Amino acid sequence: MSSLLPDLERLIALQRIETERAAAARIIADVPDRQAALDERASSARAAVAEAKAAHDAVNAARRDAERDYNAAEARLAKFKDQQHAVKTNKEYTAILHEIETAQGDVDRLSGDLIVKMDETEAAAAAIKQAEAALKEVEAAIAADKKALDAEAAEATERLKALDADRAALAAQVENQRALAIFDTLIRTRKTIAVVQAVDGLCAECHVRLRPQVFAEVRRNDDIRQCDSCQRILYYIAPPPQADGDSEGTA
Repeated sequence: MSSLLPDLERLIALQRIETERAAAARIIADVPDRQAALDERASSARAAVAEAKAAHDAVNAARRDAERDYNAAEARLAKFKDQQHAVKTNKEYTAILHEIETAQGDVDRLSGDLIVKMDETEAAAAAIKQAEAALKEVEAAIAADKKALDAEAAEATERLKALDADRAALAAQVENQRALAIFDTLIRTRKTIAVVQAVDGLCAECHVRLRPQVFAEVRRNDDIRQCDSCQRILYYIAPPPQADGDSEGTA
């Protein structure tokens, strides 16, 4: 392989800078989405606390209703028991016993309902504590993630500034201004990939086979040559020599 044309070497180096710039720019561009994802995690955790509190309020209200119904049933039972001492006939006595039995059944049933509601209230209160503890953990994790994100974005910003300076300095060394213009145009239109290798007669980026004459010219690395298909600037690096025996068959 012939030595690389100096401007071609510079363009290859510029391509490496552009690739690094694109990576740094992506980090900066992704900050709002990553920030939004962190905010969404916090919102979800806060919503879970609010949901737990709403569930507790509903269960607590149902428990109060159960207490009211239970107290009313006990009051009816007590009233019928008091009336039991005032009856004068067997018929009245039988009737009051029936009322007492019915009221006692209501008290027993409502007592069971009240116990269930009390258990549910206790479980709902525990769920609030669990959701609040989870929220604290999430908020602590998000605070750490935001700090790391800010540091990453700041580092990427500084890296981008340094790369911009490196790019400007290197671009100023390119003697072939037409080649630099082609490079800059390709960077804009081909999304950061402007200079690629030709490998095995193919453009390594668009994978279109080069005409034999073009590939032969590219192999010389003595001029700025472009892929006929994607227009990217091409260069050639010879493959490493095969070790002895690589081409020999196995026994």
